[in-house]
Amino acid sequence: MRRVVFYLFFDPAGVVDDFVLHKLASLRDHAEHIFLVSNGPLSGPSRERLEGLVDTIWVRENVGFDVWAYKESLDRFGRQRLAEYDELVLMNYTFFGPVGSFAPLFDDMEARDVDFWGITDHAATVHPAAPDKPLPEHIQSHWIAVRRRMFSHETWHRYWRDLPMTSSYVSSITGHEGRFTQFFKDAGFEAAVAYPAERYPTSHPVIENTVELLADGCPIVKRRSFFSDPLYLDKRGIDTTEIADEMERRGYPVEIALRNLARTSEPRVLMTNLGLLEILSDRAPAAAAPSRVVAIGHVAAGTDPRRLLGRLEQLPTGTQVVLTVPDDATGEIVSAAVEDRTYDAEIRVLGTRRGEDVAALLVGCRDVIARDDVDLLVRLRTVRAASEGRALQAAFWERQLHDNLLRSSGYFANVAALFDEHPSLGMVFPPAVHISRATLGFGWRGTRLAAKALAADLGIDVPFDKRTPVAPYGGMFVARPQALRPLLAADWGFEDFADPEDDSLRAFERLENVVERLLAYASLGQGLHVREVAHPATAALSYKYLEYKYQLVAAEVGSRPDVQLRTIRGLKASAKKG
Repeated sequence: MRRVVFYLFFDPAGVVDDFVLHKLASLRDHAEHIFLVSNGPLSGPSRERLEGLVDTIWVRENVGFDVWAYKESLDRFGRQRLAEYDELVLMNYTFFGPVGSFAPLFDDMEARDVDFWGITDHAATVHPAAPDKPLPEHIQSHWIAVRRRMFSHETWHRYWRDLPMTSSYVSSITGHEGRFTQFFKDAGFEAAVAYPAERYPTSHPVIENTVELLADGCPIVKRRSFFSDPLYLDKRGIDTTEIADEMERRGYPVEIALRNLARTSEPRVLMTNLGLLEILSDRAPAAAAPSRVVAIGHVAAGTDPRRLLGRLEQLPTGTQVVLTVPDDATGEIVSAAVEDRTYDAEIRVLGTRRGEDVAALLVGCRDVIARDDVDLLVRLRTVRAASEGRALQAAFWERQLHDNLLRSSGYFANVAALFDEHPSLGMVFPPAVHISRATLGFGWRGTRLAAKALAADLGIDVPFDKRTPVAPYGGMFVARPQALRPLLAADWGFEDFADPEDDSLRAFERLENVVERLLAYASLGQGLHVREVAHPATAALSYKYLEYKYQLVAAEVGSRPDVQLRTIRGLKASAKKG
């Protein structure tokens, strides 16, 4: 069967990720011509990557959503040329695939005597974004195949000619996707669906029954499965980690999906949906791959360095240790304390407290981050109490962060092994500490606008978390040097950072506070995903405290998150009126 594929692509940054190339390469055996239409500019490297995989690349203005891209691509290809083919396929970038191969799907559908077909459909329902408009059963527009008898018929050309401009997501559903199937059925054309909704227990199986679809041989997974609202997934009981596991079990290279999702998804949503928290033991893996490790520690003035220096004993033999200190006095204390250690350390006296640990890393150790002979950077520091009377809380915070990164040599071996297991992993860090600290819900501390502006200046392009950014709070992490390099583009000096003694500055006016919240984003913007890591002991304590606090709130404002949010927002609205 002679087949032409019209493939819609869209990416705000014009970046073609590996999952697109994988899909297009897998389509080559089944398509004589692949016409790629991009709704918006392509980056130069991305266009070059496409050249050998597709026959036509057409870049158009991003108007009319996918509907208008298909319409204009068909016009551009031409009726006469199209008549040479037996089947056309309209598909888009909104799914990963093939999970397995496209061959069984094409073989199955080619044997059916139909005029048009799709992979999945949506059962009749009311559209959630337009409740006044019924949504009939319909083939979903991420993949619609049409045979010559239908696309050469005048009804086909009339449909596209009379189609109104698509100006919103809702109108793309109600004006095209939800209308297309019934329109052509009413015109006498026969339709089929490879994996129809009637086989499954929900009206939207491509999202809500993905694992079952994969088990039945469906070769696609919607990208939206991984960045849907976690509260929706929570309410529906959908576990997207099962989807990723099933994809991997069936041979899909999940790392290429992670590279795309890291760059294009709201970080906290993605981390929640994929459960990107690793609980690691003290027992080292059987075959730990050697890594070239550099530890960069920072000892704040007036803090005891011994706990930090003891943690560094757990790192592999041969680890290079660099310690930064703000002044000569602290340097002398650290130098004396290092003498009895099993490792040698380079001590760098910065001569300033400006920017504290953040400037110490990005200015004082810029050369280390820029090195190409380092596999992993380990970042630890001492924690100074924010004020008198907070020493206990500071010690707890420091201990929790250290335990979750460098509890023991075996534990760190498991941390390092994550980077070998996941080539797309850029950084790991402890979960946000919520015991004795108000972090959850308040993580930005007023820095979000400043962080977005700085990210734009640095070329860090990733969706921003709305409330609590995914970040290594406390500035401690393990990372590939590459993950941090976008931050070096600023070429900061110590003078760019705040004097810690200047009480007149608010949080968002302190560059170090803004930068700390961009550490993970610098990695994500490169398609290097991030994970949280925790030791079982700290994870257990953290979970039980969180569970206790949550049940107290739930008892007052409702048992489910959606109910709780409505109650709280209602109370806030009433308070404003009052």
